[in-house]
Order: sequence, then C-alpha cells, then structure tokens
Amino acid sequence: MVDWSGSDRRRGGRADCIWIAHGRATTAEPSTVSPSSRTDAEQLIRAEIESIVAANKGRVLLCADFGYGYPAGFASLLANPGSDGLPPWRIVWQYLSKHIQDDLGTKPGQQPTNRSNRFEVANAINAAVSGPTSPGPFWCLFKPGGYV
Repeated sequence: MVDWSGSDRRRGGRADCIWIAHGRATTAEPSTVSPSSRTDAEQLIRAEIESIVAANKGRVLLCADFGYGYPAGFASLLANPGSDGLPPWRIVWQYLSKHIQDDLGTKPGQQPTNRSNRFEVANAINAAVSGPTSPGPFWCLFKPGGYV
C-alpha cells in the first residue's frame, strides 16, 4: 500500500510524506518504509515487484491513494489530434505524462527535489473544463502566493 504524498519537497519518516507498507500475505505485520521523493518511491516499488516476479514468489497487489478514474467525458476534454482512436484512459495518461514534470530543479548527480508542476497542470485543466457553476475536477485552487 502506498500513501502517496502531496509534498513538494523531499521528506521522509514524518507527516505529509510518502509511506509504503509491504509484505507477504502470510506476514503478520507489513514492513514500512518512507522514501524521500516520488522518484525514490517509484524505484523502490519497481525493485520490489521485479524481485517478486523474478523469484516467482506469487502475485502482487499494489494499492495507492490517488485517483484511478475521472468523471465520464473527462478524456474528451483533454483529447488532441494525436489521440484519435485511443481509449479514454490512454488519452488521460498521455496528457498528464506530457504536461506534468517531476523533480523540477534537480541537477545531475543530486537527489531528486520532489518538486513538480502538478498543481499548475491541475489548475490549467480546471480552467479549461470548468464552467460558471463548476470549479473543475481537481481540488487545488490557486490563490496568490500558493495553492490550497
């Protein structure tokens, strides 16, 4: 189980940071780890899954606390000329992959910063798809000096 953090800086082992609980189905208590960045978490999760698969130790169930779906018709709002014929989930993934940048400001040889532009992307989507009675699908609202 991955408790994915909204933090925009490197954090580990405290509130508002990433926590991962993992273990075998027969384990009484899971092991926990708190990587300092989303990039570190992705690498850890990938290594754990690859280890299980390589050793043929069984099935993997991965859960995370972020949205797996969006409102009906959401993908059509993000579609571009290259998305004709793609399933809606792929359109959303392509859009987010193209627009969201993670680890902004990380220099070669340094640890990932964990800073991203995800709130700016969410606000751009909100602005593009919202009407006078709807603020858009994402909770982050821009206020001068930051996001809420």
